[in-house]
Amino acid sequence: MNIYKKYIIFALSFLFFPHSLIFAGEKDAIYVVDMQQLIDKSEMGKKATVILEKEKSQKMAQLENLKMELQKIAEEYAKQEAFLSDEARIAKRETVLKKQREFQTKQQDVMREIDGIFRREVGTIIKRAEDILKQISKERALKVVIEKDPRLVIYVSPEYDLTYDILKKLDAT
Repeated sequence: MNIYKKYIIFALSFLFFPHSLIFAGEKDAIYVVDMQQLIDKSEMGKKATVILEKEKSQKMAQLENLKMELQKIAEEYAKQEAFLSDEARIAKRETVLKKQREFQTKQQDVMREIDGIFRREVGTIIKRAEDILKQISKERALKVVIEKDPRLVIYVSPEYDLTYDILKKLDAT
């Protein structure tokens, strides 16, 4: 009895399934775009990577200088600790702790700045790619375009992948 129930549910599902997707024509097909590939392979993406790496290396150099300064202060404190009065030892320890907190705050700020630069650069690429996608969709009267995510899209025929078309137009601008 249970197997008959499954067949009935399966058969009834065809009654409610949109016929435009079952018998999809060329314009009714589902197309895909690999946004990550657009970011990685476009000229805009390559420029963004250069900008991000430059900013990152500058910020990391600043952090490294602060780290060296902190290590120097911590080493001085370790050498002098035994010879300092209680008051001086507490003051010096507080200075070291303050510098450690400053370094950690600066480190977090740098990471936020780098993330902000990344988001800004990637956001520009995505916005431009979306504009191109809208243009292509309008020209070809496409109804459905989704992101090509390997967790969601198992296979797509190359003629339904718009990534290369968008990449060409993205690089042309």
